[in-house]
Amino acid sequence: MMITIALDGWMDAILHVIFATLAMIIVYPRWSEKFWNILGFSIIMELITDGAHLITKSITHNIFFFVELPLAILLVGYIYFNRKLENFSILMLATNLTHMTMDLFWEGDKMQIYYPISSTWYSVPINYAGFMHGALVLLILLLPLAIGERGLWRKPTQPPTFPPYPI
Repeated sequence: MMITIALDGWMDAILHVIFATLAMIIVYPRWSEKFWNILGFSIIMELITDGAHLITKSITHNIFFFVELPLAILLVGYIYFNRKLENFSILMLATNLTHMTMDLFWEGDKMQIYYPISSTWYSVPINYAGFMHGALVLLILLLPLAIGERGLWRKPTQPPTFPPYPI
């Protein structure tokens, strides 16, 4: 039995904010220190992402906005050793992946994933849609972000030295 959630208006926006906040809590290791910032950021990202529906949905509901923009910000932060910019891009990526997964799997929505290049609309076939498949896809997408944010990809704070080590 497939369960798809058809949401309109405020309920859709509230669920996007709730799930984006949960995704950022999963990804960000010190989320309890920044909970209100995370909640505010998820509200702002919801306003930006779904606020574009007033003009055209294709502007923010494409792979370039959802994935490439946060990765470009991450690269700039990494090049300039700006940890705040790196954190911002990782949280933006978590929020965007959550939004994309909810729209495709849970709501069964259609998107122009390659909007600037192609005007073709894409959707997930009904036999792959549903809450459980969407949750699994979301966790698979968020796992590398969570691992990376917890220190696997961090740069060393000081250059490595050879023994004897300074005290």
